[in-house]
Amino acid sequence: TWTHSFPPESTREENFYVNETATVKVPMMFQSRAMKYLNDSLLPCQLVQLEYTGNETAFFVLPVKGEMDTVIAGLSRDTIQRWSKSLIP
Repeated sequence: TWTHSFPPESTREENFYVNETATVKVPMMFQSRAMKYLNDSLLPCQLVQLEYTGNETAFFVLPVKGEMDTVIAGLSRDTIQRWSKSLIP
């Protein structure tokens, strides 16, 4: 369970890109609040951290367009630890 739930009334149908040209409509959750964020200076990506109950967290990583393979190749335990220490509240 998320520590900060998404309000159900803030969910709406939006376009989701399945590739560069094709979209499908899917329910998207929206929430406006401060989140821990990082614009990574070593890997071409940005990320946010969502907190879950029980001291669990998840990173949602947005690679720079065309750089998915670079980000995947750079993932490691050290990367996750660096992200955890570098997030901006």
